[in-house]
Amino acid sequence: MADIRINALATTAASTASDDYIAIDGSANGTRKLNAYSPTFGGNLAANGTGAFGGTVSVSTGAGGSGFSIIRTGAAPSTCTILNTGGEIISDYNGVNFRWDLGGVTKLTLGSSAATLAGNLTVSGTGTSSFGGEPSTGAATHSGNLRIQSTGNGPAAVNGIELQNSQSGSGYAYKIYTNNSNDYLGIAGRFNSATWTEFAVFKQNTGNLLIGTTTDGGQKLQVNGTASFAGTVTLTTASESKVILTNTAASGVTWEVNSFSDGNFYITHTGSLNALQIAKTTGNATFAGGIIGMTQGNVDNISDDGVASFTPLYNRGFIVINNPDYSQNALIAYFKAGSSYLLYSITKSADVTLNNSTTLTGTTGTDGKLNIGYNNSIIYIENRLGGIGNFQRYALGGTNN
Repeated sequence: MADIRINALATTAASTASDDYIAIDGSANGTRKLNAYSPTFGGNLAANGTGAFGGTVSVSTGAGGSGFSIIRTGAAPSTCTILNTGGEIISDYNGVNFRWDLGGVTKLTLGSSAATLAGNLTVSGTGTSSFGGEPSTGAATHSGNLRIQSTGNGPAAVNGIELQNSQSGSGYAYKIYTNNSNDYLGIAGRFNSATWTEFAVFKQNTGNLLIGTTTDGGQKLQVNGTASFAGTVTLTTASESKVILTNTAASGVTWEVNSFSDGNFYITHTGSLNALQIAKTTGNATFAGGIIGMTQGNVDNISDDGVASFTPLYNRGFIVINNPDYSQNALIAYFKAGSSYLLYSITKSADVTLNNSTTLTGTTGTDGKLNIGYNNSIIYIENRLGGIGNFQRYALGGTNN
């Protein structure tokens, strides 16, 4: 078939006359004809090769149309791009959005105010990726919200933001994620491992920070492990500041270091027993019981010509000995100097004798007396008063200097 030409149509014509057409059915003014300036096709147009358009290519579906499609058939080309002179992709979906489908699945939808991506987004490069800001400034900014929504539970789930360091492979990274079952935001990491370790979590309903644990005990900061502070730790409250010490190996035993609203300082044992109280004005200490190490006491029942002994905690100190049965008592000082063990009387009854560097055995000292001896770091109480008696003895204070 020869070429069909319209000789009377000027190349600069902006419109065509009624007879500027190509008759498709072969007859003059045939019912099947193609307008020469703006051809309209009621079916499909297939073209092989390269076509050039100097104006606008318009695809219209009419009112209520479901959209349009540009379909590639045959072998995949290396590049398939639809661009205008500014480089934008030209497309339309329902008059609002651009939509890109792949394999029958919508992968990308671009609207006037939002973009929706189905799948993963990979941003590569050595520069700064910016949201709503200017990358050239080096600051990543965003004027709106960046929302990552997931139904995952923990770092192993496909959710969150993963930050990989310079190590190769996927076994080196940090991750910020959510656990929707337990309602917390977590930070996890892995080092040369496929398993994530949860470092810290923020509970959604309380804002409590948990480090080394995911079990919320109710405190704002909870640490399962050791902690070190290089500066000052300040505890401030209007009613009570305290540190609670609990050892799980000692069931039911708790110690508290308190500063109450009265301004005094307390060390409190299990319950409400104030083992130690230091007054805020004088600094005086009040103890709930005896001072072990300051007071070492006992009652010895000693028969006539018998002896009792004990080892004081220190090499130098004071001893009180009282015998109510025979009205004998003494306040003495003991002192170790090299190989010498010395006793000094502060006050004593007449029937009390002091025996330096002497080991008493029951009949060593003077008969009819209460004999006190000191030797080899041992204090001896020898009863030679003629009958059995109870002897109270207390070691007060002392030093090894």
